[in-house]
Amino acid sequence: MKHFVYEIKSLKQLKTIVRQLAQDPVVATASAVLLHVFTYSTDTQYIDEMKQVIKAALPQVIIVGASAVGQIIKDKIRSQTTAISVLCFATGRVFVKGASYSNLAEGKTIEGLRNFVTDKAELQGVEVLANVKGLDNLSFLSALDVLPEEIPVFGCGADADDDGNDTLVFDDNNYYTHGAIIVLYCGKQLHIQAYISVGWKTLGKSMTITQTSDNDMSIVTIDHKPAVEVYKKYLKIENNAQFAASVQEFPLIANRHGHNMARVAVASTSKGTIQLAAKVHEGEIVRIGYADPAAIISAVRVALQKTAAFQPEGLLAYSCVTRKVFLKEYANEDNKPFNDLAPVCGFHTFGEIFRQGGHVDIYNCTWSA
Repeated sequence: MKHFVYEIKSLKQLKTIVRQLAQDPVVATASAVLLHVFTYSTDTQYIDEMKQVIKAALPQVIIVGASAVGQIIKDKIRSQTTAISVLCFATGRVFVKGASYSNLAEGKTIEGLRNFVTDKAELQGVEVLANVKGLDNLSFLSALDVLPEEIPVFGCGADADDDGNDTLVFDDNNYYTHGAIIVLYCGKQLHIQAYISVGWKTLGKSMTITQTSDNDMSIVTIDHKPAVEVYKKYLKIENNAQFAASVQEFPLIANRHGHNMARVAVASTSKGTIQLAAKVHEGEIVRIGYADPAAIISAVRVALQKTAAFQPEGLLAYSCVTRKVFLKEYANEDNKPFNDLAPVCGFHTFGEIFRQGGHVDIYNCTWSA
């Protein structure tokens, strides 16, 4: 396999690049070519123009993509731009399916997804690009739990450059603002490994989520008190217009299926309810987490060692936008060392999708590849 990574700033530049790729024998002889588009734009007309340029030169490619912020392009982080990843497989096949969340209640989407992933021979890995901001039913992802435990599932939530809710994922023909793109990587000689890095520590006592709302996307009470009181008591953070920004470095940490996962506040209400970026459950035990730079970097180094042992030929990296905000000018330390192993492409996400212990879930504050 060969991985080409580019930053695209204009359609003219894109046209030049895809024409060059069309002449490359690696591309011409590939059994499958998968092209990811991670773009700052949610303008479907502009994305259509990019697709047309790509298909004119490379009609055989499969296109998937997402609206994105903080594009990871080799050893750099960029903004207000478009990142292009071109994965060329010498052997193997790639299958793509778009799914809308609208039919979740009837079970149609879940049944279709389950049939799609279990029907493919020599499945080696599953990637999910999703509108996490609109995913209010985790049964969509739990449909992937039927896969053999050794099959990695990885991916992320699209984001919007203005931090709005209108995120976008897409494939060759469709756009979803309330759905997901599923990519299946198949082939006996194809090898995929997925890693996740957290590095956040916990402080204070364990607490119980005693009431949720908004389909488990909000915490109403913790230990039978308004959820925001936890932050006021332990960190002197008041419930005001700056609440979400103030607690961003202090996510709630839950342990699910034996693994710690963070839950980041995106807003609070006047009654003390905390609105989250991913689901929690009533009765779940949580502690306040905090960002420890040394622990974060140490966790990344562990992932780096595992990745180096795997000897990858290409890397897709999805890092939580919270890490970018906290690490500031050091945010690229998450990505730089990995580019020495193989070309890296990705972006800073609104939630990371990962499978651990056979269960697929949405994570916050993590880095995955």
